[in-house]
Amino acid sequence: MHALATPGLGASSRSPLFLNGYDAMAAKISGFGWTAARDAFNAANPPGAPWTGSQEDLQHARGQYQALCDSMPRTNFSLSQKVNA
Repeated sequence: MHALATPGLGASSRSPLFLNGYDAMAAKISGFGWTAARDAFNAANPPGAPWTGSQEDLQHARGQYQALCDSMPRTNFSLSQKVNA
């Protein structure tokens, strides 16, 4: 079963290109760590820049981005702890 086949995540509506991008980024995260994988993604897809690639490449990039979001390190700080830190 694919990682995105978890109920509620809509894996059946994901394109094969999206899933390939997701899997590729998951492998990068495993191999290089989350921060390095994110930095490589942002270098290839600068935040705020308009998309100039193909629709196929966009689906792949969206899969990569979703893998980053799904594995993003989280903290358990409350908002007041962040403000007062």
